[in-house]
Amino acid sequence: MTRTKRVLIVEDSKSMAMMIGSMVEEAGYQCECVHSGEEGLREFASYMPDLVLLDIEMPGMNGFETLEKMKKDGVMLRHEPPILMLTGMQETKDFVKAKQIGSADYIVKPVDAAVLTEKLHKFLKYKT
Repeated sequence: MTRTKRVLIVEDSKSMAMMIGSMVEEAGYQCECVHSGEEGLREFASYMPDLVLLDIEMPGMNGFETLEKMKKDGVMLRHEPPILMLTGMQETKDFVKAKQIGSADYIVKPVDAAVLTEKLHKFLKYKT
């Protein structure tokens, strides 16, 4: 029996995190929500998610800094799930920066359930 794939949501807006969490669960995955980059780093190490949804714009440590810290501190050495950046930004430079620092893809907010579900299935389909 295989375990349900786990998604870590790092989103500073609690209402947005709840909405995205509902979409993730509706798509058939388990999720855990945290509300800051610092919490995301701690939860990543203990939750061992199969995929991370990481907001770019957060107070304190933003999503870019969080992802860079995960990679720099070796948090992802043993476990490197795909990371999808969540963003309300629509500038090409932000999408390029996200890819350069290691994100697998991005999702523009407001999050569309069909787009999120398609990307979750795409990135989790072959993950063991």
